[in-house]
Amino acid sequence: MKPVNTKLRSINTKFWDDSYVIDLSPLEKYLFLYLLTNIHTNLAGVYEITSKKIAFDTGLEKIEIEKILKKFSDDKKIIYQDGFIIIKNYLKNQSFNSSMIKNVEKTINQLPPNIKNTFLAFVNPSKILNSLSTASNILSTACDSVRQIENENEIEKEREGEKEGEGGRKKEKPKDNKKNFCIDPELKKKLEQIENKYNKPLARPVR
Repeated sequence: MKPVNTKLRSINTKFWDDSYVIDLSPLEKYLFLYLLTNIHTNLAGVYEITSKKIAFDTGLEKIEIEKILKKFSDDKKIIYQDGFIIIKNYLKNQSFNSSMIKNVEKTINQLPPNIKNTFLAFVNPSKILNSLSTASNILSTACDSVRQIENENEIEKEREGEKEGEGGRKKEKPKDNKKNFCIDPELKKKLEQIENKYNKPLARPVR
């Protein structure tokens, strides 16, 4: 049997405490969660899917699905246009690194023109992606600087160790700190401000 191509998607555990979700009926919660997690989803939160496919996956009647989708649309949570689902807050509730941001931009650019225009107006992804990209670049630059300084320090320690070894003392191996995050207090503060603004953590690179 051919293995199924699966993807990981981040769903915050606060989903069930969201003020909008709390007031949904059980079937509405079920369908809303399906829209966030089905196999067609992508990092941008815009994808093509038919009501027939939704009915097949969920077991709901098409008439019930169309009714619920209209409610979500009236509440400005989604747009269902020409067979495409666009989820309003999907993008800003994901954690991204630089390669994932590029993937989102590629997905947007591959959309049909009418869907792309609707998506850009409804989601305003440039504002979100620019902030995330700026934070990612700041973090990457800071990490590169820290790595360079630490590499220079390790080289210096190795040289000192070699000199001490020549004098009969045991040469010590530099400590490996590769699992530590490269974040100084000021940078951490800036990143936390962005995280609080979008209510989600940023993907932090590790050395």
